[in-house]
This record gives sequence, structure tokens and C-alpha cells, in this order.
Amino acid sequence: MAIVLFDRGAFRVVARYVEQRGGTYYFRRRIPDDVRPLYPGRKGFLFFSLKTSDPMEAARRADEEARRQDALWET
Repeated sequence: MAIVLFDRGAFRVVARYVEQRGGTYYFRRRIPDDVRPLYPGRKGFLFFSLKTSDPMEAARRADEEARRQDALWET
């Protein structure tokens, strides 16, 4: 899922791994198959609150978390 932060014709800015439920934004990302055994009890997705109702702040926090996960999964 993604949220559109800005849309002007051919120019669109989208935040990935973010979804909104109610007024709060959440991080949702699929766990790759090769590291899934390291996440017992998960159904194949990371899903947690970003604890904000501001879309720009949610995009920033989701980006930080995605970068953190990418670095962890690469090792």
C-alpha cells in the first residue's frame, strides 16, 4: 500500500509501505521469504503504527524503517 503525498499531472510523490486506518498511519511491508524464519509468529508482513496522523511525518518514519529493515535483511 502507498499514500500519495503530492499529485500534479505527470508529477506524483508516493510514500511506500504506508497505509492509513482511521486517522493514524501504519507501516506495512512484506517479509522476504529468505528471512521469514527469523520472524516467528508473523504472517509474512511487518505491520505496526507509525504513531502519527501527519502524512509527511508518516512518510519520513516509514522511509527510516524501510532503510533499517533493508540493512538488516542484507546481512
